[in-house]
Amino acid sequence: MTLVEMMVVIGIMAIILTIAVGSWQALQRSNRVSGAIEEIRSAMSAARIKARTTGQDQAVGVDFSSDRFASTVLGATYAGGTWSGNWRPQDGVDLLAGTAACAASTASGVKTFVFKSRGTVSVTGGGATKAVMARDPGDPNRRECLVVNTVTGRARVMAP
Repeated sequence: MTLVEMMVVIGIMAIILTIAVGSWQALQRSNRVSGAIEEIRSAMSAARIKARTTGQDQAVGVDFSSDRFASTVLGATYAGGTWSGNWRPQDGVDLLAGTAACAASTASGVKTFVFKSRGTVSVTGGGATKAVMARDPGDPNRRECLVVNTVTGRARVMAP
């Protein structure tokens, strides 16, 4: 193999590697968005089940200012409208109040979902919607929403 042939092979490999790295980074960003929504949905599902089985209210709070969430099922405490304890950060993702159409809302602060023993949910703070959106800070079109039905307490993931 001559030096020219080796340089051509190295050049082709560099191009392929560049394409692969770009695709890998896009996949990672997409997985962060999906992972954040799935983690919050799982916390809500666990809170709903625990509230129904124990007869005690359970809460999940989403802090839109700090891109993190907390749940009484996961060790946080919610009393008198105040959260303390175990907050779970969602790095690389913007958490926003969302609309039922999976659009960003301007609401800020902490939105708290309180799951009742009869299966219903009450929502306080963070705007009037019953949805949470996770989006990629670098690509606002890469987003997923979690919409909570206040009658049944079920949360469903919705892509735009």
